[in-house]
Amino acid sequence: MEKADVKNVRVILQSKELPEIIKIAIFQVVSLIFGLAAARAQIFGGLSPFAVAFVATVPSKYALAAVIGGSVGSLATVSASTAVQSIAAMAAAAAINTTVSRFISLRENRIIAPCVASICCLASGITTMLAVGFTLNGTMLFVCEAVLAGGAAYFIKRTMEIKPMPTGGFCLSNQETACVIITACIFVMSLSVFSVKGFVPARLLSAFVIILFACFSRETGGSIAGICAGVCVGFATNNPTLAATFALGGLLAGIFSPLGRLACSGAFVVVCGVSALVSNEVQAVSVLIEAAIACVIFCAIPPQKLEMLKKYAIKTPTPAPEDSNTNAVVMKLNNAATAINGVSDYIEKVSCSLNRLAEPENEAVFLRVREEVCSNCGLLTHCWSNCNKETQQAFNELVDIIKNDECLSTDMLSEPLSGRCIRAYELTSSFNKHYLNMVAKRGTAQRISQIREVVSDQFESVSDLLKSMAKSVGQTVSFEPELSRLASEVCESFDIRVYAVSCLVNELGRMSLSIQTGEIKPTVNKTQLTRAISKACDRELDLPCIVENPEYTLMTFSQRASIKVKLGAAQIPCKEGEYCGDYFECFEDGNGHEVIILSDGMGTGDRAAVDAALATEIFSSLVKAGLGFDCALRLTNSALLVKGIDESLSTLDVVSIDLFSGKAEFSKAGGAMSFVRKKNKVAALELSALPAGILREVNFEKAYANLETGDIVVMVSDGIIGNDHSWIMEELKIWRGNSAQELAQRISEMARRQKVKGRQDDMTVICAIID
Repeated sequence: MEKADVKNVRVILQSKELPEIIKIAIFQVVSLIFGLAAARAQIFGGLSPFAVAFVATVPSKYALAAVIGGSVGSLATVSASTAVQSIAAMAAAAAINTTVSRFISLRENRIIAPCVASICCLASGITTMLAVGFTLNGTMLFVCEAVLAGGAAYFIKRTMEIKPMPTGGFCLSNQETACVIITACIFVMSLSVFSVKGFVPARLLSAFVIILFACFSRETGGSIAGICAGVCVGFATNNPTLAATFALGGLLAGIFSPLGRLACSGAFVVVCGVSALVSNEVQAVSVLIEAAIACVIFCAIPPQKLEMLKKYAIKTPTPAPEDSNTNAVVMKLNNAATAINGVSDYIEKVSCSLNRLAEPENEAVFLRVREEVCSNCGLLTHCWSNCNKETQQAFNELVDIIKNDECLSTDMLSEPLSGRCIRAYELTSSFNKHYLNMVAKRGTAQRISQIREVVSDQFESVSDLLKSMAKSVGQTVSFEPELSRLASEVCESFDIRVYAVSCLVNELGRMSLSIQTGEIKPTVNKTQLTRAISKACDRELDLPCIVENPEYTLMTFSQRASIKVKLGAAQIPCKEGEYCGDYFECFEDGNGHEVIILSDGMGTGDRAAVDAALATEIFSSLVKAGLGFDCALRLTNSALLVKGIDESLSTLDVVSIDLFSGKAEFSKAGGAMSFVRKKNKVAALELSALPAGILREVNFEKAYANLETGDIVVMVSDGIIGNDHSWIMEELKIWRGNSAQELAQRISEMARRQKVKGRQDDMTVICAIID
């Protein structure tokens, strides 16, 4: 090999693409092997549509390998004419598969692959009958082959779509379990042609799988595995009674699985024994012996290995804890909150102690200058022993001079230093250097102190967060595991994989349903899903609030409220600029509250827009996660404090309207006044509070109101009010419209016309009309 070739090989070996190359090669080999196995899986004396089904469902880049494997399997198993028919069908399926894979919508459609497999099998059958002539028996066989190919393609494709959970392992629904077992049985059928003196390895493997699923998923898993394995292997081995034996055996094994592995596998063996006695056939005796061997193998597996396999292979949706566990959860959350809050106290105490131990700054400068300049001077004893008081006074005067932002020089030395110091230049230079170092160190210490204070606040905020969670859990009257199960089943029927479900009913009887799922496909109709879950839970639910995370998707359904809120908003940037320094967001929190947030950033333009958007997004995300307003404000304030070097502050004006009772809660941290119209009376609400991002301690000022149908709430930023707000109150009194958006537009336009010259600011109006 030439040196250039060796160099190229080394480059390839060192390339980061090597793992992907190996991955593709492995999948190519697996596709070839599975294609070979699928071609050897036969029923009805030679009918083998499963290779075509596998080629139609496998990813297009592995289709050629699947065709090669299927062709080899067909040539080695069936007659030449039948093999040619199968190879032609597989080639057609591969061609259509490759074409369809270019279109995402068709590639993800589950109906396409079954249709392709059925059409290809039917087309090859019709071609064969055109050559040899049509017969009723031949027609029925080809139709059955096409139906089996389509059904197998559906199950194989469903199995290929199963993905592990982000935390590891699989959360399989009943449908997915059936698909996995049927797919496995199709390939186990390829082993059915092998037998050793009447013993068939395929039956032995099937019996082991049934016992395994019965142990993992009890009656459901045992029944599904027994029926699927019994039908597939039974027909492949010309033993139809095997389907009933395996189905009943899987059911009883699942029923007895809580009693232990021996009882689970023993129940399956007993059923096989009864079947052998009733049928009085040699083949049934072989099944009994194979079941006994499978039982021995299953019981021989170490318990820790079996438990590890169970945790990884099967994970059922996690319901919420029962009511009896609520107090324990609340207690643990409160204990954790107390412990974390103690960490904040420890940080404060240690910081104060360290500050007390630190030497005064002036003395630190004196010591460094004396060590650097005076220690090797011949007048050291005279200056710092005989005339110590006068020298100290002279050094203090130098510090006072340098504090006034002046750089010391030799002519600034006063008596007695000016008359006797023989190192005047070195003295002033050392003073300048060490004082500047002290100032820099002081700034660093202040910044560290600020960061330490913010970190301490973060611990307190986390403590508040846990207390808020404990309060929320404590207020929950009951968890509803049965409703959680019903909602999970509805989601599975919509092809949504469920990881965890929590159905809560609070002290007011309002239901909240949270479902943690995998990726929700765009084809899922949210309205139909909501109606189906509402019917299953016997409650009217609103459309879900969906939050997508990298690891999972969270859907939150809340009970439909009797009150609706019409919202309208209008914004006018300062000087008709591109960015508005105000930011707002409106949403339902999942607990029956309409939440409106308005933030006014410091100044105008893009910088104010960033500050306002940051404050609003952080605060709203925390509220959506279930935190209380006060806790969310503290965390938002901490985030603004550490956002950057420059000062960053924003007001937070929040209104929360209970959609069941009509009670409104007004929370202001620096926000402008709000306006409320009840019937024909209008009131201005102004609460004094500091905005977020200035000081460590920030709190909401709050007020409350009971709203009814037709009442109006208006939130504005400072730019709307100007020097006078009476015109807003007059406009609200005479307003008779029913459109919140029209009212917001009208108020913003009136503010534009009435704006005082010389005072420019962003303007935002949000109107809410109770319906």
